[in-house]
Amino acid sequence: MILRRLSESVYCILGGEKEANTGFVVGKNGVLVIDTTFSPYQATLVLKVIRSVTQKPIKYVFNTHYHSDHTFGNQVFSAKVVACRQCKQIMSNLLEKEWSKESIQKFSEENPEWKEKLANLKITLPDITFDEQYEIDLGNLKVNLRHVGGHTMDSSVAYLPSSRVLFAGDLVFQGRYPYTKDGDVSRWLSALKTLQQMDFKILIPGHGFLCDRQELDHLIGYFENLLENCKRFIQENLPLTEILKRNEFFRFARRNVNRHQENIRKVYFQLTQGEKVEN
Repeated sequence: MILRRLSESVYCILGGEKEANTGFVVGKNGVLVIDTTFSPYQATLVLKVIRSVTQKPIKYVFNTHYHSDHTFGNQVFSAKVVACRQCKQIMSNLLEKEWSKESIQKFSEENPEWKEKLANLKITLPDITFDEQYEIDLGNLKVNLRHVGGHTMDSSVAYLPSSRVLFAGDLVFQGRYPYTKDGDVSRWLSALKTLQQMDFKILIPGHGFLCDRQELDHLIGYFENLLENCKRFIQENLPLTEILKRNEFFRFARRNVNRHQENIRKVYFQLTQGEKVEN
């Protein structure tokens, strides 16, 4: 975990190559934590980092979306958890399926490196929900939360206009192809264009290093290219096996090529089979 101070009151903790980024905002009346990692163990490390900066009470936790690498550490923070309404609905449903005690135990057995870290997991749902927008007031600082969808149907962002800082969650994957399995690429593109209109200087992606609107522009270009070319190839009756080989996508190349192949398949099936695009 790498701590970065973005302004007098705003910090992020970079998760490195494999883990999601988190952040926190220190206001006059307390602290807001943004996303909480994949386990109570990791969240405890985040808490230690926060306590190295401030002893102010942690008042709020904001989950940018429901994915476990952003929510499974919620229990560590004695605070109100805030998320969009759909986030809570999806998390509640998952408790009966993929996130049941039996499923988590099976995952731990199949992935022993996570067994101890998830041993005391108590999945904590949001306390406060909102539909489109919500404002958190930390006394001298206001943080605007906004639901935009895309990466998942509940994807939301945190924006600090006073610092010109934007926590984009997994709407932005810096330096790598995005993960589209649970999303809607068309809506994701629309969400990115909404973010493009916001006045920010620093963007914290869900994964990867700190970036700016240049990374956002790259991702918009990637999705536009992906959608336009897939539509054209489908109209030309090219089979998926041939579309996967086309070089029209290569100018947006990133290192995790397998993810790109998955994204082509995602768009192809959305366009040809009317696949339900969001959870």
